[in-house]
Amino acid sequence: MVEDDGIIFLISQPRAGSTLLQRMLGSHSQIHTTAEPWVMLYPLFALRDDGHWACYNARLAKAATNLFLEGLDGGKAVYTHALREFGLRLYGRALSRTEKKFFLDKTPRYYLIVRNLLEVFPRAHFIILFRNPIAVLASSYSYFVRNHGKRLSDHRIDLLDAPKMLLEGLRVLGDKSIVVNYERLVSSPGETLVGLCCKLGIEFEPSMVEYGKANLPHWPLGDQGKVYLEGKPVVSSLDAWEKDVQDPGFWKLAWDYLRFLGPEIVSAMGYSFEGIELFLKENRPSWLRLIFSPSLASSLRGSGPSE
Repeated sequence: MVEDDGIIFLISQPRAGSTLLQRMLGSHSQIHTTAEPWVMLYPLFALRDDGHWACYNARLAKAATNLFLEGLDGGKAVYTHALREFGLRLYGRALSRTEKKFFLDKTPRYYLIVRNLLEVFPRAHFIILFRNPIAVLASSYSYFVRNHGKRLSDHRIDLLDAPKMLLEGLRVLGDKSIVVNYERLVSSPGETLVGLCCKLGIEFEPSMVEYGKANLPHWPLGDQGKVYLEGKPVVSSLDAWEKDVQDPGFWKLAWDYLRFLGPEIVSAMGYSFEGIELFLKENRPSWLRLIFSPSLASSLRGSGPSE
């Protein structure tokens, strides 16, 4: 059975490029990965007061579970240990048909449970991927709203809460975190992957850059677009969001989102608040074109669970 130093967690905002990095890492001869497991979210949310709904009454279930654990020798530590065994068995089974050393669990929304994951798997590797938040917003707007007719409000938590939670995750992880910026990954993939592999304790393999040649399966979760069409990082993706701001509706969302996040969060993510703000100011549509554009607050109202 795999130990937790053989587990890699890849965590980010959705639409931040995690599928690209996953396929690059999955092309390594010592790393196995599959779609998005999500397997640790349910059991780690079981003891939470909010953020979890179930037809059997999640709040009552949490209270009952806590009451049960209080009666055990070791209390909640027993639950943590049991979850560790649960996770190791599942990840170990995923590796069992391979001769690889690591299992990569790429589940972006693990940003909700970074602290819990560290408690359960203290020796695991944690990769935190950041992308320009306006680019994340642009990708979310294009993919979910324009292409699939969904509501942006379904992704409220991913947009408003995830950046702060990722930064809090970095604080909790300390020197255990491995930070990757999407822009650097795309513009300097070899150099970025060399550093990443070094921190994982494995040799960089040049074939990781052109991951499309690795014949990995097409996964039903995560990005379904260019990551499969290109087979390698494409620098044209870096400034795609700049074209989107020509749409007054998106410009309004981007401006509101930048103001919501603020300089401290944007800077901590590795980006220039002032630089993004200046670009938006220079490309501001006329007031007449903006007057009927909905605000970010109204677009995110009536949010439901993210998909």
